[in-house]
Amino acid sequence: MKKLLLLFAIFSIQCAGGGNHSQTLDKANLKFQAGDYAAALLVYVDLISTEGSNARVGAGWCELLLNDYESASSYFSDASDDSLVDGYAGWAFVLWAQNKPGEVISKIDWVLSIEPQYQFSLDERIGANQLIWLQASSYLQIGNYAQCLLWIQKLDPAFSVNINDTANVSGLLLSKLQSLGNAVNL
Repeated sequence: MKKLLLLFAIFSIQCAGGGNHSQTLDKANLKFQAGDYAAALLVYVDLISTEGSNARVGAGWCELLLNDYESASSYFSDASDDSLVDGYAGWAFVLWAQNKPGEVISKIDWVLSIEPQYQFSLDERIGANQLIWLQASSYLQIGNYAQCLLWIQKLDPAFSVNINDTANVSGLLLSKLQSLGNAVNL
């Protein structure tokens, strides 16, 4: 009888909310997908203690889309030990916004080595093509025209430019990246 009463008490507490967290990742994800990044952020932050890195990555993406790059970077960094692909992809966008092309390159290399056809789980508009564009752009920023061209050709295999034409190569690559940026929604 005592065992039955104990089970009933535990069940009653859980049903009343004492043992059941009212917020879930699904709720946060729905808010994110609806474009309500501020509301989603609050839910993700609330879930960090129970959901760990998955909630941190969600919070990082919200901060990224709310243009708080320092906070986004912090969330992605805190989640990095769990090697979540969405986290590293988001971190690459943050680092690109912070003008850190070398770090962008390493994050994207990692993401695309794990998922060559990467697709962000919460927004189908963000995928491998956007990461490839960031990669090409980052190589242009550091002056590695050969790598920039290789990454551009992943988006447009027919594109060619003489990388030894030092007078024009950077302008031609930049022009192509600008046109590709429009094509991949960046």
